[in-house]
Amino acid sequence: MTLSIEVKRDAIHSPPGGPARMVFVRTLGAASIDAGTAHLTPSSVRRFAFCLYLWAERGRTITRATLHDLIFPDRTETNARHSIREQIYQFRKLGAQIVSDGETVDLVPDSVRADYSDLLQQDRPSL
Repeated sequence: MTLSIEVKRDAIHSPPGGPARMVFVRTLGAASIDAGTAHLTPSSVRRFAFCLYLWAERGRTITRATLHDLIFPDRTETNARHSIREQIYQFRKLGAQIVSDGETVDLVPDSVRADYSDLLQQDRPSL
């Protein structure tokens, strides 16, 4: 017997014990991602790649199959799906606002900022 739980696509999961926090992506200079108390660098290859890809595709629906192919290509489908669930769980604990169901994942666009986006939004001096 298989137990199936339906998750609504519009459900945003906040971290336990409080509201979601902002995720900050640094792409200028030394690359890093700050989420809650975590400071990720490219040395955490899969975690960093997972979060960076979600940020790059923020607001777009990403299939778990795509994440499997890009981040966990060396794992079986079962193991990759487990790893994706674990990554989602870990980032939610840190405050990332992730919407997901059994097949897709989205990072809420307003829950993440990036240094280069902030730079582009600044007023430019007139010539």
